[in-house]
Amino acid sequence: MLDVLETKNSAPLFLIGIKSIYLIKNSAGIKNMELESLLKKPTKIVNKYRNLAIVTAAAGLMSLNAFGQTANGTIKFNTQSNSSITETLMNAQATKISGVNSYDINGNTNQLINFGPWDVGTLSVEEFELGLKNFYVGKNPAGELNAFFRTTNSENVIMEAYNVLGQKVVIPKIINESNGVAQMYANFSDLKSGMYFINVRDENKAFSFKFLNNNKPLRSSPAITNTIEEKLLGKSAIKSNSQIFNRTMAFNYNITWDEIDMPGNTKIEAGNQDVEVIAGNDNALSIDMVLYENPTGDKAFSPLHDGSPINNTQATLVNVNDPSLFYVSNDTGYQHIFFDVHVPNNEVSENYNLIIEDQRADGTFITTTIPVVIEQDENGELNGNENVNVDPIPNSQDISFYVFKSQTRTVDAGVTLELINNTTNAVVDSQVSDGTGVVFFDDVPGQTTYRTRSLKTGEFTKTTGTFTTPLVDLESERTDFYNTTTVDKDNYTTGEPVTAAHLNAYKPLAYQTEWILGHRGVYFPTAPGRQDVIDEVNSIDAALGFPNSTVAYSTPFSELTPAQQAAYDAYLDANTFPGITGSNLEYSGSDTNIFTWDLSNGMTITPYSTIFKTGGNTSDWSILHHEDLIQKGHTPLTSGVDVPATALDQTNPVTITPYDIYNVNAHTTLGQNHFKFFNNGKPFEYNLKTLNFEE
Repeated sequence: MLDVLETKNSAPLFLIGIKSIYLIKNSAGIKNMELESLLKKPTKIVNKYRNLAIVTAAAGLMSLNAFGQTANGTIKFNTQSNSSITETLMNAQATKISGVNSYDINGNTNQLINFGPWDVGTLSVEEFELGLKNFYVGKNPAGELNAFFRTTNSENVIMEAYNVLGQKVVIPKIINESNGVAQMYANFSDLKSGMYFINVRDENKAFSFKFLNNNKPLRSSPAITNTIEEKLLGKSAIKSNSQIFNRTMAFNYNITWDEIDMPGNTKIEAGNQDVEVIAGNDNALSIDMVLYENPTGDKAFSPLHDGSPINNTQATLVNVNDPSLFYVSNDTGYQHIFFDVHVPNNEVSENYNLIIEDQRADGTFITTTIPVVIEQDENGELNGNENVNVDPIPNSQDISFYVFKSQTRTVDAGVTLELINNTTNAVVDSQVSDGTGVVFFDDVPGQTTYRTRSLKTGEFTKTTGTFTTPLVDLESERTDFYNTTTVDKDNYTTGEPVTAAHLNAYKPLAYQTEWILGHRGVYFPTAPGRQDVIDEVNSIDAALGFPNSTVAYSTPFSELTPAQQAAYDAYLDANTFPGITGSNLEYSGSDTNIFTWDLSNGMTITPYSTIFKTGGNTSDWSILHHEDLIQKGHTPLTSGVDVPATALDQTNPVTITPYDIYNVNAHTTLGQNHFKFFNNGKPFEYNLKTLNFEE
């Protein structure tokens, strides 16, 4: 029960009764003298103030200041970091939410900071009563028990209810706990109305009290406006039998703090938090601050090529310890800037690999990997710029050779191909063609002339002419490929084996390119027997394995103009111009002079003959055969012995032999593999000159 005494005193006073607390307000009702007399009376007071017992500390009367409540305790500002970060807090303040009180807070994060005394207002009647006692039974709805028990460990609190027969009828449960107060609740609505005995204890103390269970609704006194339950658990109406009290925090202070710069590129963000501060010395406040850790560094890199800045590059930073951490810069300028690169330790640099790639259409350096270190930024600054030298393209090539059989132009696997330095004659590399006929030569030095030699059982060992690697300083020059062919060992139609000596002796003086390409132009003058000569020439072509390769013209050919001669340099790319030139045949005499021409690639060809005489004897075609082979660029064989070019006269003419047929066909096919047939845009035979055959 709470009675209110009014007084004219300017300041309210507390009068503490044994069973009640009386608040004396400054208003009409009791004069100062009456109050003083009242306080001097014995403990028991009569008239309207009966049942009042005055309890005093020492002097007998407590003023508002004595009962004005203050709070002390500790506060900890947590940075939510695993590391112990201590930093003086600047401008942290605690401000009373309903009031003008404000207090500065000084200390370090992650450490307990003592505070107080802070004002928490005037102690209410119920608060003070609970403060004097360790146990309080609150106002209870019908059929319900709510009790509050101060304890340091709610797990050790035991509460039991017995009826008048000594039977345990219910065990109240702890439903809430805050600030060292445990709320216990029991529902008696299913039990008979009447007296029950309640025991409650923990490891330090025990209490017993009587509880009158009345299942009829209770009427609350209008004078009671703030109960202990409401103060401790939040203001609420009386609950029904199926409900329980749920406490809400009674925030009465707001803690604010400014942004704080921390070591190691870290800061604490400014913020605030409402807290509940209660009277006494046991407050332990905990503030969760937002720690903004930015464990990063910024760094710039400028690629240099031979000491000069280069642009249009891509740069990638890859963390050495965790390759999943990488950063890519595609800046087309001369510098790459990496922001917010992960650097977890502000005292130790982080190791990264910087990968620079050339993004130009035809690059001038190879992909370069450079180990670098990144420091953590202390104040958001850039670590600075670092010049990095890229690796220039090495003056060497990776060369692939595709090996084919000459006659069929099919893949030839298992061929040993030697790469020979043409100057030193040293074999610089030797590889075997794989199942697709490919041989790989890696890191072949540039600006060097080479030749190749192929070796395989069942084939002639064949040494082919030269090729020269360029100065390699562009990406497009780093790789190249060539095609080459092999020649199977065989027999003549006579059954004799073809020999390497015959193949070497039969190497053409010059390739009649127009005939190789299937359109050798020959002017046959109008005369008796003209068609017979044409037919015989065609029969020679057919016997050699290249039918219909000669085209008969009825008008003579003129000498090549300088422009036409220049056009023949297109033979470097195997392009020819059929019909622009040809040979003019004469039926009388026996003399053939071929027009030889050295192309800019060093190869010798003959597009036509300046003199082509057939002897004019249709009854003996030996001179025609002899001169026709010469016109095609070949030295004839006689019974396996070559006829020296210096002895090309009528005294030794012969009709073509089986030796001529095989060897002319073999060499002409090699010529076609260079001038007529191509693989991936390049001739099947990279060089027309076969330097040597060996058994």
